[in-house]
Amino acid sequence: MTYLDYLKIPYKHLGRDFSGCDCLGLIILFYKNSLNIELPDYTDYEKNWHLTDAKKVIRSYGTFGFTKTNTIKTNDILLLNESGYPKHLAVVLDESYMLHTIETGTICSEYKQGFWADKIHSSYTRGLN
Repeated sequence: MTYLDYLKIPYKHLGRDFSGCDCLGLIILFYKNSLNIELPDYTDYEKNWHLTDAKKVIRSYGTFGFTKTNTIKTNDILLLNESGYPKHLAVVLDESYMLHTIETGTICSEYKQGFWADKIHSSYTRGLN
């Protein structure tokens, strides 16, 4: 599979397959289909979970087998600030682009320049690179 296969996926809160994904669902789907890695899943979050527990996603990374990193590499996960909260996830495709899902569907965006450049909260790796 290539990243192009994921660009057809519409946004769906708690979605976990090609018929629709939220940002966590896209990470789980990408790791399963592109890297043959099954990540644990959790679906006990509301659409605006960050308003009550802004660190929920950060705590989950240990469960998923990720560690925080200072060097962003292919297949790493970015935690991005949105509306002042660390609440959005993306998977790094290469040294410039990330794959993520927004309300209009899955897209590929630059993360070092443009809109997302100053929104990176932290990055996480599974040591695959």
